[in-house]
Formats: sequence, structure tokens, C-alpha cells
Amino acid sequence: MMSNIDYTPDYGAYAGQAAAAIKKRSNQTLANQQASFWGQQRGQRSLEDLTRKFQSGFNPMVSGLARRGVGKSGIAQSALTDYASSYQRGMDAQNQTNAYNQNAITQSETTNQDALDEYLAQLKFNKAQDILNTATGIRSIGAFGG
Repeated sequence: MMSNIDYTPDYGAYAGQAAAAIKKRSNQTLANQQASFWGQQRGQRSLEDLTRKFQSGFNPMVSGLARRGVGKSGIAQSALTDYASSYQRGMDAQNQTNAYNQNAITQSETTNQDALDEYLAQLKFNKAQDILNTATGIRSIGAFGG
């Protein structure tokens, strides 16, 4: 008597799962590319805003020093140096933030791609395992049923 057990796995399911994973990964890449673009735009605007802020504050500071009669003194030089240092620290901090944000997106891309590669390798392994199990099942049926 023949067994009613169907040893034939649906290999098409593996292709469907792989295609779905690849499509999901493609969508993640698109989202990361958009996030990167908008992040660069935001970062650039922040740098421009910071520059505008310091440029607009420079003349009032210099004229304020001149009104007090310390326009060419060591006090004025110190104030200008502090002002320039503050501007540079602000620009450096914003550039670091921009770089950190871009690196986070790059890291996300790398992690997502690694996860996809691992998932596809596991699917391939599972498919091979199912093929082997099917072949073993067919062989065992042949040994018993002739």
C-alpha cells in the first residue's frame, strides 16, 4: 500500500520569500536614500543659519566695542577671538552632527544588506535541505514499495 504522505515541498515558496525579502530591502534602501538626502539638506541649512547668525552679530559687536572706546584694545581683540572661536565650535559641532547622521544611515544600509544576505543564504540552505529530505523520502518509499 502506498503512503498518502506528500514528500514534495513547494519550491516556489522559496522564490516568493526571496523576492519579498529583496523587495523589502529595496524599499529600505529607497527610504535610507531619502533620509540621507533630506538629512544633508537639513545639515546644510543648519550650517547656513549658523553662519548667518554669526555674520549678523559681528557688526553690532564691533560697533558696541567701538562705542565703549575699546575698539582697538586687547579687550576688543579678546572679544573678537572669543566670537570667532564660538563660531568655529558651532560649525564644528554641526559638521560632526551631519557626519554622524550620514554614518548612521550608512551603517543602517550595511546592517540591512547583511541581514538580507543572511536570510537569502538561510532560504537557500532550507531549500537544499528540503530537496535532500524529499530525495531521502522517495528513496525510502522505493526501498519498501519497490
